[in-house]
Amino acid sequence: MSAKIKNKVLVYEGSNYLRYRLLLSTLSGKPVKITNIRTKNDDPGLKEYEISFIRLLDKMTNGTKIELNETGTSIYYNPGLLHGGELEHDCSLQRGIGYYLEAIMILAPFCKSRIDLKLRGVTNNTIDPSVDRIQTAGIPILKKFLTGDNEVILDIRKRGVAPLGGGEIQFKCPINRNLKTIQLEDSGMVKRIRGTACSIRVSPAIANRIVESAKSVLLKFLPDVYIYADHCKRSISGKSPGFGVTLTAETTKEVFFSGQAFSPLMTTGSLPCVPEDLGKEAAIKLLDEIYRNGCIDSAFQSMTAAFMALGKKDVCKVVIGPLTPAMIQFLRDLRDFFGVSFKIEQIKEEEDATLSQQNEEDLPYEEEILRNPYSVKHWQRYIDHLKSTNSKNLNVVYERALKELPGSYKLWYNYLRQRVSQLKGRCIIDPLYEDVNNAFERALVFMHKMPRIWMDYCTLMTEECYITRTRQVFDRSLRALPITQHHRIWPLYIHFLKKHNVYETAVRVFRRYLKLAPEDTEEYIEYLISIERLDEAAVKLAQIVNQDDFVSKHGKSNHQLWNELCDLISKNPSKIKSLNVDAIIRGGLRRYTDQLGPLWNSLADYYVRSGLFERVCVYVCVCARVCMLSFYLFFFNFIIKSTVSSQFCGYFNFARDIYEEAIQTVTTVRDFTQVFDAYAQFEELSLKKLIEEAARNPTEEDDIKLELRLARLEHLMERRLLLLNSVLLRQNPHNVAEWHKRVKLYEGQPHEIINTYTEAVQTVQPQLAVGKLYTLWVAFGKFYEENGQIEDARVVFEKATHVPYTKVDDLASVWCEWAEMEIRHGNCKEALKLMHRATTMPARKVAYHDETETVQMRLYKSLKVWSMYADLEESFGTFKTCKAVYDKIIDLKIATPQIIINYGLFLEENNYFEEAFRAYEKGIALFKWPNVYDIWNTYLTKFLKRYGGTKLERTRDLFEQCLEYCPPKYAKALYLLYAKLEEEHGLARHAMSVYERATNAVLPEERFDMFNIYIKKAADIYGVPKTRQIYEKAIEVLNDDNTREICLRFAEMETKLGEVDRARAIYAHCSQICDPRVTSNFWQIWKEFEVRHGNEDTMREMLRIKRSVQAMYNTQVNMMSAQMLNNASNQISDVTLDAMRLLDSKITSNADNAADVKGVIKFVRGVTEKDGKSESHVNNPDEINIDIDDENDNDVEIEEGTTIYLQIASKLSYLIYKYLIYKRSFMFFSTSFELNLCSHFIIFSQIFLR
Repeated sequence: MSAKIKNKVLVYEGSNYLRYRLLLSTLSGKPVKITNIRTKNDDPGLKEYEISFIRLLDKMTNGTKIELNETGTSIYYNPGLLHGGELEHDCSLQRGIGYYLEAIMILAPFCKSRIDLKLRGVTNNTIDPSVDRIQTAGIPILKKFLTGDNEVILDIRKRGVAPLGGGEIQFKCPINRNLKTIQLEDSGMVKRIRGTACSIRVSPAIANRIVESAKSVLLKFLPDVYIYADHCKRSISGKSPGFGVTLTAETTKEVFFSGQAFSPLMTTGSLPCVPEDLGKEAAIKLLDEIYRNGCIDSAFQSMTAAFMALGKKDVCKVVIGPLTPAMIQFLRDLRDFFGVSFKIEQIKEEEDATLSQQNEEDLPYEEEILRNPYSVKHWQRYIDHLKSTNSKNLNVVYERALKELPGSYKLWYNYLRQRVSQLKGRCIIDPLYEDVNNAFERALVFMHKMPRIWMDYCTLMTEECYITRTRQVFDRSLRALPITQHHRIWPLYIHFLKKHNVYETAVRVFRRYLKLAPEDTEEYIEYLISIERLDEAAVKLAQIVNQDDFVSKHGKSNHQLWNELCDLISKNPSKIKSLNVDAIIRGGLRRYTDQLGPLWNSLADYYVRSGLFERVCVYVCVCARVCMLSFYLFFFNFIIKSTVSSQFCGYFNFARDIYEEAIQTVTTVRDFTQVFDAYAQFEELSLKKLIEEAARNPTEEDDIKLELRLARLEHLMERRLLLLNSVLLRQNPHNVAEWHKRVKLYEGQPHEIINTYTEAVQTVQPQLAVGKLYTLWVAFGKFYEENGQIEDARVVFEKATHVPYTKVDDLASVWCEWAEMEIRHGNCKEALKLMHRATTMPARKVAYHDETETVQMRLYKSLKVWSMYADLEESFGTFKTCKAVYDKIIDLKIATPQIIINYGLFLEENNYFEEAFRAYEKGIALFKWPNVYDIWNTYLTKFLKRYGGTKLERTRDLFEQCLEYCPPKYAKALYLLYAKLEEEHGLARHAMSVYERATNAVLPEERFDMFNIYIKKAADIYGVPKTRQIYEKAIEVLNDDNTREICLRFAEMETKLGEVDRARAIYAHCSQICDPRVTSNFWQIWKEFEVRHGNEDTMREMLRIKRSVQAMYNTQVNMMSAQMLNNASNQISDVTLDAMRLLDSKITSNADNAADVKGVIKFVRGVTEKDGKSESHVNNPDEINIDIDDENDNDVEIEEGTTIYLQIASKLSYLIYKYLIYKRSFMFFSTSFELNLCSHFIIFSQIFLR
């Protein structure tokens, strides 16, 4: 049934095809109304699964409008924008997930964001396509239409069947709005059948029974049948029992057909379902689907039609089977929504008719062949024609052509490639393979000099896994082709050899190959090692090592090859017999003198593994000098082995000497750890051997030997940290921190500490020091101080002051530490002399940051030294000397704000107040904001404390000077201090002026607090009415949250003053920024206000404003505002409106369109004295009496035939009229001109509105 169109809305009746109609409405953006939904049923209206589908559509879109009547028998659906994104949805258990997924697959490519949808519910049922069917037959169709990145993912995470469901899938689809135009006219031949038999909360044997039953039917038609048995367990098994199978057939043209069968609802009392019957049912359904002979599975005909309609404007052709009723109705609905028509033609299926048609088409080519039997061009043209028609006579024509032209490489090559492509998907034991082999053999009779033919033949034989025949083919190709083309055959030959375990054949062939390509010897060596032919591998590796001109294809150096050879022969002495290992390694020792360790280790390891222990020790003395750690560790491990330790009992002392030498020469912590652990293990082993020997043969000297060995072990453990520290210092002798650690390790040994400090300060160079060098000198001096040797400490500090440090602060720290030491011992005068000496200026002027000068020359500008000097002078000096120090700091321009403040406080303590103020002013001249803030704050506070209001003008000048460039971050405290001065000692209007300036100068987040203070002070000084202007300014500049609070306080104040209309106008003004869902408190306060002071009209107006504001926050405010501004400017193009008139023009536009916009400010005047009710009235002395008609004058209709000029004039008069109401509400008439303008335009508006 076609749709009826009412008010641009498509109207349908009945519940049939509701899902597809909602889907097409979403795609086209056209609203649709469906009525009479199951009105005659016992359960009328929408079903649960349909409501769930509508909810899913609402989740995928933005701005969708859905209206249902009370009975659910009528639905109005106005689609929004397709958004997509990450979504989750619980599907109704009445239908399967396939019911929803079929529609989502059509919508997914057109979403704004890549869809990532998770659906939960029933994955398999008897009504809807299962998720397996969609995955195997539906997704391939979707991919055919997508362009670019068409990675569509359907992940079946859990399976679930009715009635409880429990299944879960995840569907991902990329955005792809430009669909491809496809041509599917040939379904091809079925080449394989795959399937999935699932059993959920039942015995696993059921799935196997289904598989066997289905295969018993399908194997009669095709041998390549595989059905996977999926038994769901535990968390992925859903909540209800069930079983079923989905079968999919794939053709040679990548067309998929599917059939499914699932058990019905398994509940108490339900009839049993036999698994074998389900398997046969699914197989028969699959065969029936194949018999329909289309290129699309019948379950996805509607999706294909939708994509054809939404794709490019090119012609799209698809062959489908008999149309389903749903497909027919879907085509009708496509015409209603998109205006797209489909041309449907019936294809003749009779083979005779097709064959006769093909024969008729082939006749012109046959005639050309008869005329030109030896023309390759004509044969090729005939072959191309047969390819385009997918003729079964293609191979026959090729054979005919080659019979006439056996020497044509082009024909042979194309024919063989065609025959090989026909093998795709077939088993290698298929007889067709042998036919293709014969074709190659026939081709090589004529094409034996063509390498491409040989390469294709060898590749085919390799796939067939005939080892001997394949080897013979490769050998024949090498014999037939010239040697210049052998490089094209050998990679395939080598690949074949590595694929099979024919070692002797592979070695012999590799030897032949290396005669042609000796640069690939490394590949041969790797192969020999992989098959455990190590002797020949070592021989080949030795040969390439001795070749100076050999270049490794893997980028290895000759030294790396030597190491590989040594490693190979040392680890496998019993398997390598053909090499003189000693001579080879000694040759390496002579060649690589910088890498002796690994080579000596390899030689020794070779002898150890060979059992020649007596020869190992011959190399120990030599190796210990040249191999360093590597040989030490090797020999240690060799000695410690219990299997050989009994043969080396006489070598313990020799081994201990080696350990000690190693532990004193290693340079890394890793090496030290290895050596120390081996050393400790060695000592433990020697102690253990001695105990065992004493137990067997006790003697009188055993106790002494045991104590000696035990003492050696304990001494070794005690020295561990010290030895580790020595390693770190050998790595970097300029590491200051490690020298400090070394001193701590010698705690309680003063002589060792002194020697360590002396060595440290002599070793560490300032330019290379890691850490602060001066800490060593200071710690050295403090060590003497702690031990009562003050003179020695002074000597150390004196030497420390002459060290060429890299930073001035290091030298300054030494002087300060020296002075502090003198103070600790009561030598205050000596400390002052030291500071005076340190701050003495050099003979010539030196820049502080000039690093070419020594730090001693630049010390006089060190703030650290001067700060301590000033502290010492304050504590132990005189006023004059301390003041001179501070003045010198200021003259050198190295002062900090804290120094200035300390100087001022020092002068103030000594009652030199003006001197203190001058010090502050010097500091202000030195620094800029924000560094000068602390100085200004201290200066102004001290000045006010000192003079109060006696020097008011000077104080004001100071404040003005301070605030001239003050950043907003620091302005609040200073303005409050300024205002406090004016309140206590100045004029009230000056104080108000300061507060007003403060509201503009402070940070935005501090303005609310400033306005609160301003309002409070204004109310205290001038009274409450004076605060109106302050409230109005606050409303203009504050943010929304603070504006709401200010408006409520403003309205409360006006209410207390009796100005009910003004309070109501304030509430209306504030309402535009108060979302009723968020700021319910505001609307409650307004409601209580109207209850106390309003009437029915004002209450109704308040509720109307509340609804309009709520609607405003639910719409796209910015777009509507721009549109209304444009309409207003078009209607009144000749009138220049100011900001207030433009605002009122939007109000008028909103009244005409019945829509509210954010930012519209409307003031509602309540009439409180209607109906003769006597209420209290407060007279406003500032009120202006203007006769104003009712505000609803804009409802007066303009008579038909009125000119456009009168309409514009009427609209303009109304705008001005509203403007005057606005001015009156806040009493903004400030000039006589505005009063006259008011009266004239009231009359003007009344005339035109009548």
